[in-house]
Amino acid sequence: MKRKKNLVPNVEQILTENEESRSNDKVLLVEYWERFDGVKVNGNWLNIDDFTKLATPPSSIIRARRMVTVEKPELNGNEHSQNYRENKRKRMVEAVGFGEVV
Repeated sequence: MKRKKNLVPNVEQILTENEESRSNDKVLLVEYWERFDGVKVNGNWLNIDDFTKLATPPSSIIRARRMVTVEKPELNGNEHSQNYRENKRKRMVEAVGFGEVV
């Protein structure tokens, strides 16, 4: 499981090198899939065969982003994206607290 082992350092590398990926999870995901998973990206299109066979799940990449930004808050993106993520986290905690399925 080499891919899983390198997930956090790979995400940190992208966040360090690509400022837009700090505030835009879609940019982070596509760059990760293209660079580390070998998913072919042509303009705005992902190769669906590559995606279904090779792509790391989005939730794993986003979880790795959270781990990186706890240690290196300077890679956490702009204030707007930070506020959005915090509000989303609060809504999730509230929903889970009420036993709702999210």
